[in-house]
Amino acid sequence: MRRPMDASQQPPVAPADRFPPRMSLFGRVGRALGMGVALTGRRILVALAATLPIALLSTVTELWLLDRFSSGGGAPDQQDLVKLVFAETGVSLVLEALYGPVLAAMAVYVALAWLRGRGAGVYGAVNFAINRYRRQFLPHMGAWFSIIIGMMALIPGIYFLLMYAWVDAVACLEKERWPMARSKRLTRGRRKTILLVAIPWILLSQVAAFVELFWAEGDPVLLLITFWGYYLVVFAQQVSFTWLYFERTVRRKAAASR
Repeated sequence: MRRPMDASQQPPVAPADRFPPRMSLFGRVGRALGMGVALTGRRILVALAATLPIALLSTVTELWLLDRFSSGGGAPDQQDLVKLVFAETGVSLVLEALYGPVLAAMAVYVALAWLRGRGAGVYGAVNFAINRYRRQFLPHMGAWFSIIIGMMALIPGIYFLLMYAWVDAVACLEKERWPMARSKRLTRGRRKTILLVAIPWILLSQVAAFVELFWAEGDPVLLLITFWGYYLVVFAQQVSFTWLYFERTVRRKAAASR
């Protein structure tokens, strides 16, 4: 009687076979969100390493801004609150430009490792991000500056997010001269899915801003927890976006090769 093969003897799964066939809209959304959460949980050390630096930087800068724009050490008044919001937006743009590519690339690495059936460690993720930082920097900055600034009016920000959700995956994995244009083309036909996957991120960004001002109230530990939790969700969303990118591109290549 033939003994069953153990896990190490199992034949590798083709990348296209990792995606369920004929998924409905809500089936695709559920699978993307589920994979984002599941892969982040499985590679939690990578996720924590990716998000801790920007959480610390955000905490330090937020404490400085609260001190700068608070009257008498209390909550900002209405006039100072407007200044604080604009200052926070400026800081977010700087942090996103400088560190955002690293966090996004490490999320792409986690999804890529899953696609290839390999493990994903912190060293490999950091090395992957460093090697792609130069070619990823400008596309990431262009995409996320558009999204963050657009989010001030909400609708334009959502529109840019739907178009540029796959910029980081394209910049990391393709030799594409214009990743923003490539992402815009690829996301056609998937923007409803991307919107539904992005809704938790959009809602969280609004909740996080409220928590920073009225719950943490300048407490360093609470601010760090808030920012770290927020960026962990952003990491999971990036994994979800990358899964959708693979579902689109890998299955398309498999169909074309038949």
